[in-house]
Amino acid sequence: QHGSYGVLMLTALEIGMRQLGLALVTEIGEKGVDLSGGQKQRLSLARAALYSAQLVLLDDPVSAVDPETERFLWNSLIWGHWKNSTRIVVTHRLEALSRFDRIIFFENGRIVEAGTLTEMLDQKGRFAEFYSHRSKHTEEKNPTVSAGESRDQEREHEKKRESLGRLTQDEDRVQGEVGAK
Repeated sequence: QHGSYGVLMLTALEIGMRQLGLALVTEIGEKGVDLSGGQKQRLSLARAALYSAQLVLLDDPVSAVDPETERFLWNSLIWGHWKNSTRIVVTHRLEALSRFDRIIFFENGRIVEAGTLTEMLDQKGRFAEFYSHRSKHTEEKNPTVSAGESRDQEREHEKKRESLGRLTQDEDRVQGEVGAK
């Protein structure tokens, strides 16, 4: 349904790719060492979004992005593009739980409770205790809590590479034998 450029838009990668001279043919380098954490995460999401999958497994898909990008990714990609796919999401983002059909709460590798957010909070069990404690802790720590870097930090990181056209550096390689001591 979405081509490469559409997927860049869905994952908020279009700005960074446009800033690079070669856009989609930009070399990224081994393990994406020249990309920020948020860019790596969004690139992985973009790769997954290129395929029409009936099942999408996501492990904390917004942990390295700023709050603005996080909201965008939830709405455009996870709840938007993948709306007809079954999504299994591991997340620590309590703010997103109300939109899930079913939540499974684990402790020590075992399922403790399962249900909708409302059902689980109404049960006043371990999940409700965890949720209440975590919500209070998050609000005290930072009312607009966010993991990862800000959009400004990421833009600054991208500006440093603007004129490169590629994100890799040529490496010196030596061929031959390693002598024994």
